[in-house]
Amino acid sequence: MSNKAWPYYFITALPLLLIPLTNAVSEEFYHNVSMTQLIATPERYKDKKIRVVGYYAKDIDMLYLSKDHAEINDYKSSIYISGPSLGKNVLRDSSCVGQYIEVTGIFQQTKNWDFYAIHDVINALAVKKDELCWEKTPKE
Repeated sequence: MSNKAWPYYFITALPLLLIPLTNAVSEEFYHNVSMTQLIATPERYKDKKIRVVGYYAKDIDMLYLSKDHAEINDYKSSIYISGPSLGKNVLRDSSCVGQYIEVTGIFQQTKNWDFYAIHDVINALAVKKDELCWEKTPKE
């Protein structure tokens, strides 16, 4: 290939190189974070779409660092799950209870209280079974 021909090949190939980028940009982006990251530095993820794995116990809408933390009600090692998409006790009545789940939602500071929570939950995935145990429906 001559030095004069390379711009022609580059311009011809450029649209083909950009096709994968346009698909990647159109998908929704969620920050994959750990429970430890959320608990230690909540302000870093404020108002961001997140995906996090934790243990979900039935007693209250909390996602715990581990099953052991849930059994002793260690609220300092947990994140509250809240928001209009859940409705009243919807997640508590699902098959998510008593297992590690991956929750997808928006991490926000609660109104009137000085703590953070996962709001507007989109879905919850049972990690061990690799299946949805709860998903937001259009009416929720």
